[in-house]
Amino acid sequence: MIFNNSLKNISKIGIGDIIANGISAIFWFYLASSMLPAEYGHIHYLMSFAAIAATLSTIGAQNVITVYISKNKNVTSTLFFVSLTFSIISCLILFLIFNKFEIGLLAIGMMIFTHGIASNLGNRNYSKYAIYSILQKISMVFFSISFYYFLGIDWILLGIGLSYFH
Repeated sequence: MIFNNSLKNISKIGIGDIIANGISAIFWFYLASSMLPAEYGHIHYLMSFAAIAATLSTIGAQNVITVYISKNKNVTSTLFFVSLTFSIISCLILFLIFNKFEIGLLAIGMMIFTHGIASNLGNRNYSKYAIYSILQKISMVFFSISFYYFLGIDWILLGIGLSYFH
C-alpha cells in the first residue's frame, strides 16, 4: 500500500512536469518560428539575467523549505522575507542596468514561484504542484503571446513574468 501511494505521488509530479515542459517547448518553438533569430536570442539573453537574479535571491531556500516543511519546522516566512528582500534589490539592480522593469519583475516572479513549489512539495501537495506548474506554463503562453501580438516583442518578458504570480 505504501509503495502504491509513493508511486502515485511520484506519478503526479512526473506527469505535471512532463505536461508543463511540453507546453513550454511548444511555446518556445512557436516563438522561435515567428520572430527573427536576433530577437529570440535577445529575449533569452535578458531572461538569463532574470534567472541568475532569481537563483541568487532564493539563496538555496527551495530545498530548505521542502525539507523543513516536511519536518514541520516553520522557517518559510523568514526565508521568504530574506529572499523577497534580495529579489527586490536584484530587481532594482536589473532596472538600473537594463532600464527594463519586466526583467526584475520576472526575477521576483521566479523567486515567488520557487518558494510556492517548494512549499507544495514539502507539504506533500503533489497534485497542487502539478496543477501550479501546468497553470504557470498555460498562463505564460497566454500572456506572452497576447502581449507579443498586441504590444510587441519587448512585452514578452512581462507576460512570462506575470505568469509566475498565480
